[in-house]
Amino acid sequence: MTPKADTSSGTVDPCNPRVCDTTSGWINKPVDCPTTDPCNPRSCVNGVCQTTPVICKDPANLCDTSTCVNGACVPSTKTCTPGPCQTVDPTFASSCNPTTGNCVFKSVICQSGTCMNQQCNTQTNKCVDVLTPGCNTNCVCTNSKCSKMLCNANNVCQSPILTNCTALAPDYCTLANPCDDTLGCTFTPIDCSTKPPPTDKCKYLVADPTAPGCCVQKDMVCNKGNPCKTYGCDPATGCTEVDKCVQTTDKCKIPSCSSTGCIDTVVQCTPPDACYTGTCDSSTGNCAYQAMKCDDNNACTTDSCENGQCKHVTLDCTDNDACTVNSCVNGACTTTPLPCDDSVACTLDSCDPITGCKHTPDNSFCSSPDPCVTLTCHATKGCVSQNVTCPNTGKRCLVSSCVPYEGCSNSSVTCNSTDPAPCVFTHCEEDKEKSQDKCQTVVLTCAAPVDNTIVVAAAAATSAAVIAGIIAAVVICGGVAGGAAVAIARRGDDGSMNNIANNPLYISTNNAADNPLFHNN
Repeated sequence: MTPKADTSSGTVDPCNPRVCDTTSGWINKPVDCPTTDPCNPRSCVNGVCQTTPVICKDPANLCDTSTCVNGACVPSTKTCTPGPCQTVDPTFASSCNPTTGNCVFKSVICQSGTCMNQQCNTQTNKCVDVLTPGCNTNCVCTNSKCSKMLCNANNVCQSPILTNCTALAPDYCTLANPCDDTLGCTFTPIDCSTKPPPTDKCKYLVADPTAPGCCVQKDMVCNKGNPCKTYGCDPATGCTEVDKCVQTTDKCKIPSCSSTGCIDTVVQCTPPDACYTGTCDSSTGNCAYQAMKCDDNNACTTDSCENGQCKHVTLDCTDNDACTVNSCVNGACTTTPLPCDDSVACTLDSCDPITGCKHTPDNSFCSSPDPCVTLTCHATKGCVSQNVTCPNTGKRCLVSSCVPYEGCSNSSVTCNSTDPAPCVFTHCEEDKEKSQDKCQTVVLTCAAPVDNTIVVAAAAATSAAVIAGIIAAVVICGGVAGGAAVAIARRGDDGSMNNIANNPLYISTNNAADNPLFHNN
């Protein structure tokens, strides 16, 4: 997600910066500087929270004892209490010298004469007459508040002594007025504010009771007690103050003042979430937010960021058709038919939009020139061959077999005799009840020719096939004898053939090998 640009314009206030709110967008969010002590409030200065104590005392008045209570100044002044025979100096409020912060009092001055002195009563702070020892107490002179006659040693009143009010002035900042017979000496405090101010703006006039002329020049007190200011004085203009910590060209570092000196606070640019990085522009002090780079340079992916992690979601080109191959090329979906050729010659290749490729075997593509071999189509192997099984004839002595390139045919069972004796004939017995074994052996008897007629004798139970075989054998035997021969075979009552030697037609011959039925194994 790319952050929305801040379209606001105007002077950047580091104490009211612009921040990106995920709900409201770009807003001004004042820097919060919570205050726990109202007499030491915290406020934002150049984007940094600073503590500025509430200053209640006047730095130019050392008698000012004002204090801060719950954030408000409570005015107060140093209290000066006169001692015995002292009075408050009217030159200063509360008798406190603001330049020094010290209490200043006037002493009670009493007049003295030859026989009569005045002393201050420490209880009443007033002058009382005290007779000088050796003087006559009966001497009474007429006196006033501005003159006084004293008796001499002869009890004679002397010339009046005028009251010297100037001498009675308590300090240099008090002017004596002409003596009044009713009031006596009166005094007027000197007001230095009415005097011409010093030409040096770093000086000011202040009343100093101890200095002749009262009004003296003092150095201007310019220090207001702010730890973040450097105070000075220019004779032409007066007090000056300069921030101790000033902004440098790097506006991402906010200077501030502390009790230990200047410190730089780096502007913190907090991004709206983990998918952004925040940097500060040193020329403006503004924060800029850069989205995390998640572009994988692949037009076929949708790039995004979530919780600080890049995600790349591949473009979905699925068309829900199993017969197409879908892919993304340069940001666009392309579709090509699904190849379904299985390279099997006897299958029909097709495609189902739901299931995909289908390969249906078709036997018509498989033909065999040999009727003894059948060809069928296998889905993966192609045409496969299988030998034809000919149907059973249902007879023991008649078998069916397939002749290559001809087909099925029936043939009689051939029984080969293993008996080496001459004139032994082996044949197939069809009747299971007569013999469990199909092949049976028949011994033939060969005799001298009788009217050149071949006689074949066999038991009544001998089958036609056997007889035919015997006849064939007899013919062979006759051929061996050189003329007509008669072969008689008899079956015993137990079903076996009698010994051919017992046949009356049997003629023994020494040349058995001449018999074509003879086999010498």
